[in-house]
Amino acid sequence: MSIRDQTKNSLIIQYIALLNSEGVELKFLKDAIQEIGFPVVNIFRPSFLVGQRSEKRLYEGVGIMIASFMNLFLVSSARKYRSVKVELLAKTMVSKINSKPGVNYFHFDDFLK
Repeated sequence: MSIRDQTKNSLIIQYIALLNSEGVELKFLKDAIQEIGFPVVNIFRPSFLVGQRSEKRLYEGVGIMIASFMNLFLVSSARKYRSVKVELLAKTMVSKINSKPGVNYFHFDDFLK
């Protein structure tokens, strides 16, 4: 598999994130993704991204503090809803570039591995 193929596999997720940031929800069914013909598709599912950015929104800091506090209570099967630092997500995406063939889903605990 070439770097070009590996990068192409990430494009679907990047487009979904881009459209979500604009308020557009884009969903792909697992079967539909496999029919596209990508040998590997990694889907990263952070619940709430936390990190520095140039654009600030009203009460965003308050939301980040609340999310950090709520992480303490999100245990067991609810752990996947914990907030995730952008840097951790980016490192995980790079580390999973050679994942097993098929569609792979990654949640909070997978970002810590």
